[in-house]
Amino acid sequence: MKKHRLLLVDDEPELLAVNKECLEDEGFQVFTAKDVLQALMFLESEEIDLVISDMCMPGLSGSDLLQRINAKGLDADVMFLTAYGTVENAVECIQNGASDYLLKPFDLVQFLRKIRQVLAGREKRLRMANKGKSLEAVLAFGKTLSRQSSMKNFIRMLIVEMRKVFSPQGIVLIMPSIKEGDPVRRLSLGPLVTNSPDWIEPLGARVCALSEAAILSCEYLSLCSPELDGLGISGMCAPLRTPFGRTGWVLVLRDGQSPPYLRDELNLLSLYTAQAANAEENRRVKQRLEDMSLEVVMSYVTAVEAVDVYTRGHSERVGNFARSLGQELGLSTHELEQLYFAGLLHDVGKVSIPHSILTKPDRLTDEEFHIMRKHPEWGKKILSSISSFRELVPIVLHHHEHFDGSGYPQGLQGEDIPFLARAISVVDGYEAMTSNRAYQAARTPEQALAILEKGAGSQWDPDMVAVWTKVVLRMLEDERCCA
Repeated sequence: MKKHRLLLVDDEPELLAVNKECLEDEGFQVFTAKDVLQALMFLESEEIDLVISDMCMPGLSGSDLLQRINAKGLDADVMFLTAYGTVENAVECIQNGASDYLLKPFDLVQFLRKIRQVLAGREKRLRMANKGKSLEAVLAFGKTLSRQSSMKNFIRMLIVEMRKVFSPQGIVLIMPSIKEGDPVRRLSLGPLVTNSPDWIEPLGARVCALSEAAILSCEYLSLCSPELDGLGISGMCAPLRTPFGRTGWVLVLRDGQSPPYLRDELNLLSLYTAQAANAEENRRVKQRLEDMSLEVVMSYVTAVEAVDVYTRGHSERVGNFARSLGQELGLSTHELEQLYFAGLLHDVGKVSIPHSILTKPDRLTDEEFHIMRKHPEWGKKILSSISSFRELVPIVLHHHEHFDGSGYPQGLQGEDIPFLARAISVVDGYEAMTSNRAYQAARTPEQALAILEKGAGSQWDPDMVAVWTKVVLRMLEDERCCA
């Protein structure tokens, strides 16, 4: 057990020596200082639990010592030894943050009782502070976990946190099944549990039969397998319990060279697993909502394409083209997802355009063209109502802007047009030109690239056109090689 560290401050060397010897006999680690300045120098370089100082000393007093400890933010409790004539000063020091005082003369029993009372209060206060910090860390971890979009990242972050906080030599994750009847997923990591030792399976079965978090003593683990008997392995486990009744478990294990886990650590593990279970359920719910939202919006796309046979598959092809362009541009995974979904949904606003205008084989009138140009704004309204697609709104809204500012709906120019909208504009134009439409026959890829090149700098971003040209030429070369 760690010894408490005490600093005695007194200008009487004989008294310092006597008190030091008595306290060391009681198991304390004791240091001494002959005045306030020496005490402060020591406190700035060493960790001290309790300063025991005489109230009256030549030069700076005990009150001055307390004032400077507070001003420097030093972490040590302070107790004063005082005569009857300075009790008032001692009381004032209590009001300014001192822990206690003791009247002279005193006996050893009184002295030790006061010291232990102060140290007990300090330990309780530090435990409360550490619990507060731990709770903040757990809540922050839960928020971070909730933002993970994949199970792989979720598990990786959970393992990293368990290693950092609990220092185990083995971790076993038993993840809850997604649906009733699905197999339980188990993952074992660390030197104690690698290569699937025979005792992992029976241990997992025993843990899953528990109802609450538990310390896994050496004796308990020995019941799982005789080979563990005498090895001193211990651990703890806590449930990953979701609101829908699905339960997994987290096990952390230590070998006999490490101290066994304590109740406070088990309580902390339970906080972590509760946050992890909530985060995982939130992640699944979010994914289900996004899937449902995409199904709803894609039903709009299907409705648009059902009206006009010539546009069937257009949105899917634009999404795939956009992703290919994004890969060539070196975009992040998240940006590639944005491009793909924006490609799928860029024309969703056309669901609000009359059938007669969408399928008209002749040139549109000015009024009809004005209505057709409204589809990016109607697309914005549709996507803005679904939180998971709001980041796609600028791309969909501005995919008909022209690089020279002659496009719609806002006449943005150059780099004022969102970067991903400029990408969608190029692949949307290419796909439209290479597909059969009511108003024109499909052009060859080479013809479409020539039109893009001609419009680079006016309708389209010239850099996007150059990169897309590389992508198309490579696709054409691959097709020729496979033919």
